[in-house]
Amino acid sequence: DKFDSFDGDLLRGFNLDIVFDSGRIYASSGRIIDPETRTVIATIPVNTVSGLSRFGGLVRPAGDLNRVFFLTREPQPNGTTVCTIRAFDTRTFQSVGSLPIPDALGFPSSLQRWGPKGLVFRNANRVFFITNAPGT
Repeated sequence: DKFDSFDGDLLRGFNLDIVFDSGRIYASSGRIIDPETRTVIATIPVNTVSGLSRFGGLVRPAGDLNRVFFLTREPQPNGTTVCTIRAFDTRTFQSVGSLPIPDALGFPSSLQRWGPKGLVFRNANRVFFITNAPGT
């Protein structure tokens, strides 16, 4: 077995969620990385959403759908935060939809695919099933 590492600034921040799918590394900061060439392919503008990388946003690519989903925490005027699923096309890196989840307060975890177009995640003591993810 061989271990290889790299220096540089491909992944930065803390509390990053990273997932490998279809030959790419996806980070909750919005970065998409080619691990073979060790280059940033794109930076999806999810960092413009307040609280994503600082508060541990989640990422889940779906190579079969040409989508990547980000679960962000967005501050509200009343001081609370609401989770939102944001979908982006993995070929154009453009936004293709979003879905606020008003009952999901606090810190989400375990964002996973569910069925052909669904997502599931947990938040506190609840599990949220999204039958048709945005942009699918």
